[in-house]
Amino acid sequence: MIGIMKEMKKKKSGISEDVIFIFENILNKHKDEQGRLNLTGVVCFQPEWDDEFCEAMNKHLTKEQRFRLY
Repeated sequence: MIGIMKEMKKKKSGISEDVIFIFENILNKHKDEQGRLNLTGVVCFQPEWDDEFCEAMNKHLTKEQRFRLY
């Protein structure tokens, strides 16, 4: 999710700031709730958090935008 956010923030992604704000809120909410570091020092997210992020992608992004991000 964090890697996708970095790509969304690039101008070439064509994703507006108001849509990026939605995804930032999802990430921040989950980091505050229970984001914890794994053995490699990366924040681990629960599977249901990833589901929420993907549902938001389906709702707020076009098929082409999602393809470019993946």
